[in-house]
Amino acid sequence: MSSLNQFKFDDFADWQMQQSPRHSVSTVSSGTEEGAGISFWDPSLSPNLWTPRTTPPSSQLKPQRSEFTNTLLFNPPIAVSFTKGSSVFKLKYARVDVRKDAAGSLRCLELSDHDKLETTLIHTFPNTRLPIPHLERPYMPSQSSTFRVSFLEEQTVQTAGTLFQAKPDYTFERWEDCIRMQEAILSQTVLFVAGIAQAKSKGRGEECISQNLRVLKSKNSRQIVVFFANSQRKEAKKYISVPLDSIDQFDPGKKASKPVILKLGNNTDLTTTLKISISMAKGRVRRLYKTDRVWEFDHEQDRVVRAQQIYATIDRQSFQWIVVLVAGVGFFLDGYTLFASNIALPMLSYVYWPDETSGLKVTYINIATLAGTLFGQVFFGVLADKHGRKKMYGVELVLLITATLGVVMCSTGVDGSMNVFAWITFWRVIVGIGVGADYPLSAVITAELAPTKHRPRMMASVFFMQPLGQIAGNIVSLIVVAVSQNQGEGNMRHTVDVMWRWVIGLGVVPGVLAVVFRFAIPETPRFVLEVEDDPIKAEFDATPLFGGDSDGNSIELESATWGSTPSAASNSFDEVILPAPMMSDCGQWTSRGDPPVTLNSKWQLSRKDITQYFWHEGNWRTIFGTAFTWLLLDFSFYGIGLSSPQFLSKTWGTLQLSSATSYPLWEIDDTGKKNIYQQFMDTTVHALVILNTGSFLGMVIMIIFANRVNRVTLQKVGFCVLAIIFVILGSIFISLPISGGPGIIAMYIIAQTAFNFGPNATTYMLSAESFPTRFRSSCHGISAGAGKLGSILVQVFSAYYKFGSSSTSHHSSKRYGTIIIVFAAVMLIGAVITHFMIPDVQEKREVGSGWTTVGRNKTLEELALGRKGVRSQSIARARRVQR
Repeated sequence: MSSLNQFKFDDFADWQMQQSPRHSVSTVSSGTEEGAGISFWDPSLSPNLWTPRTTPPSSQLKPQRSEFTNTLLFNPPIAVSFTKGSSVFKLKYARVDVRKDAAGSLRCLELSDHDKLETTLIHTFPNTRLPIPHLERPYMPSQSSTFRVSFLEEQTVQTAGTLFQAKPDYTFERWEDCIRMQEAILSQTVLFVAGIAQAKSKGRGEECISQNLRVLKSKNSRQIVVFFANSQRKEAKKYISVPLDSIDQFDPGKKASKPVILKLGNNTDLTTTLKISISMAKGRVRRLYKTDRVWEFDHEQDRVVRAQQIYATIDRQSFQWIVVLVAGVGFFLDGYTLFASNIALPMLSYVYWPDETSGLKVTYINIATLAGTLFGQVFFGVLADKHGRKKMYGVELVLLITATLGVVMCSTGVDGSMNVFAWITFWRVIVGIGVGADYPLSAVITAELAPTKHRPRMMASVFFMQPLGQIAGNIVSLIVVAVSQNQGEGNMRHTVDVMWRWVIGLGVVPGVLAVVFRFAIPETPRFVLEVEDDPIKAEFDATPLFGGDSDGNSIELESATWGSTPSAASNSFDEVILPAPMMSDCGQWTSRGDPPVTLNSKWQLSRKDITQYFWHEGNWRTIFGTAFTWLLLDFSFYGIGLSSPQFLSKTWGTLQLSSATSYPLWEIDDTGKKNIYQQFMDTTVHALVILNTGSFLGMVIMIIFANRVNRVTLQKVGFCVLAIIFVILGSIFISLPISGGPGIIAMYIIAQTAFNFGPNATTYMLSAESFPTRFRSSCHGISAGAGKLGSILVQVFSAYYKFGSSSTSHHSSKRYGTIIIVFAAVMLIGAVITHFMIPDVQEKREVGSGWTTVGRNKTLEELALGRKGVRSQSIARARRVQR
């Protein structure tokens, strides 16, 4: 370890910086497990700007009433912005007088034009502690090269005799000016500044885009200040003042590729604090939702920069398992509820309508459920865009749990005092609303909280919970039926009545466990920024605030106290009265008479905005494409009637019903060889193999390849593959006198695999990716609702035209084969609409790359621009209007 004598501050003058804007190297901190990438800032200025500058000697300071003043002149002028109330004000000044008392303590900054004809703004500081300025540099390469010094704590600002609190933000066009301002405020020499681009800590992941490490030397060289700012978070900044003799080693390295090492000796108690400040080895809060970053940046006055910081920070996160689990539990319950009903409804039919052969009651219950689902998808989708995702999330899960329990408690009452069919239908409508509401909410929340590179896989993982819920429904049914067999055949109706209640009721267990997490989920940053914080923002001329309006009348601000001692703040300026300012060199900051624009004015849905985006910019084709393809998909798959017990048994090749007689829905054997338990067991096994095997396999493949294939192309190809499978199945049914067997089972499993590794997943994902935040939930709800409309239409159709008849005759098979071929044509229509109506959500694949290689995922902000791209009015909405 080097001794202090080997450390020389003069070595910094020879520290050469490379010419690239950002270099990532490693940092080493003694005694800590954490590492971070260091990015040294090169503002494309000459290297000598990094040479330490010394504070002007006291002889150069102009005394004034027992004060010292250090005058800083800036060309180009610096910009000063702050918020007052909910409005953003911005001014430009060419001169800053740094005033200090006789002891050297900072008193205030006086801002004026170059000739100091008028002092227009006074920024004062408390006498209790050293003000540590916040240092920032634009993160995005596309931003202009400006640098900022800001204060995240409330400061006192005075103009025209009025005091108020604000957080001034100083913006510089030159790095040298930024350094000069800091040195004048701190009375320290800035030795070096380094930004840590990937600061990580235990249990908290990445904290922010960049952190600032500043080492400053005092004039007497007796101590240094090590300042490690949470540069893009509003939490309190961390800095320590350390005696020089406590430093054992301080080696910034001669090259940017070398690590920066700063070690304190064992003779100081600040060692642990320093390690925390530099490497953030520990954190105060364990973040549950790591992509909930919006509130950490609300100190940022520039909403465009704030949005870039938030979105960039989100995109640097890892796969968000907690978001997937919380959103996925709802989909698990959705899949369980809908699929368990396919098992429970035959049980219901056996208990309450044992002689019903038409199956109309069960069909009506299914239609009621689907109608409720359609309503929930559209209604909650619109509400989520209007009131926020968080307010709606959790409510639909409580609704689903309550309605499920309502279904479980339905009965005929004493001596038939209640109509069980009416009650079940009512509660199934509510169940459908809860299930439907979860579609747009889960999809949109997952998409908006997901890092861009992980968005496809996260959404696929959420959707994967639906087949898992279906499998769970089958497994629970198997267990319930197996346990119930021990009851014997004494009172079969009573036993079966208990069975269906257990099958449906157990589905609420995961929902109850997840409801707490759903209510705790944060509002998505994109909704907060783009809807609650209206993107139509403008930095307007602040001249009327500091002088007079267009009529020459003075505009006063309400007086504001500073801290807990307002009198002290007022007394500091008893003798200072500011006249109206004269804004020289700031001609571009002219008032246009517009009212102040607030930071948090809520966006309102308007017919004009809808017409502009969807009609004039042509994005109606996108919503038509996502909605109509979903309708065609559900129309076909609900139409082939795979969930019917008799159809499953026919496909299995074991249906033993006479073609001359109609049978109840639950009956799959009339030979008398199988009791009701065995029939329910067979139905469950058939569904588990024919339906769940393919859906599980398809979604696993989807998760694996979600980031490796073009999702629009996958949907198009998936429709074509399904069309081919349907043609093969239809041809078999038409030409051969068979309706089931291993070959048919294999074809259905392949169809289910293609269904899930294809349109079933992509319709869900593309509807959440393709629209702006302000329309996203509504558009997803409309698209999903269109799918349910297709399923309702085919349910009504199938109720009166039994192409899925239980008849074993060859005529019935031919008729069914014909219908399947018609559905193949429907799939081809879906492929055509996908090709022409749905835009890509990924960049084009590079020439010569493999078939599993695709371009990067487009960000939601890129996709929100729609078909017009940068010519969209959405750009105008988000652009700040500088005046």
